[in-house]
Amino acid sequence: MNNKLYLPQKLDFSFNRLNPIIYLKWIEPNIYYFNNCSLFKNIFDNDSHFKIGRPAEIDWVEFWQHLDRLNIWDWDSEYNYRGLRFYEGSNWHLYIVHQNKTIKTVGSNSFPPGALNQPSEIFIEFLNAVIKLGNSIT
Repeated sequence: MNNKLYLPQKLDFSFNRLNPIIYLKWIEPNIYYFNNCSLFKNIFDNDSHFKIGRPAEIDWVEFWQHLDRLNIWDWDSEYNYRGLRFYEGSNWHLYIVHQNKTIKTVGSNSFPPGALNQPSEIFIEFLNAVIKLGNSIT
């Protein structure tokens, strides 16, 4: 276990729609980050989509503050939309353990906090926090 309180004990997130779009995983001492927002380009054309490295302490602190503001720790364990499937084929999972907080949740064609069939503003803000942390890797 690490002695730096800003580091997670566990961090594993992915968002997929046919292909991986965003992937972030903590395997001490690094984050493995993949962001392929250009779905029409072969993801293997170059390796600029994939990063391995370490965010600075301030980037971690901002990430945790953002997650606290979004109240992700209270998200349900599963989100499945039962109506029309506007985002059919979208799947995601999130598993974080940080200090005394844990969130383990998944979604299929649905997004928190209200089991919507398209990404909510809160889910989009969460994605932006993940992207910001991933882009901070040095």
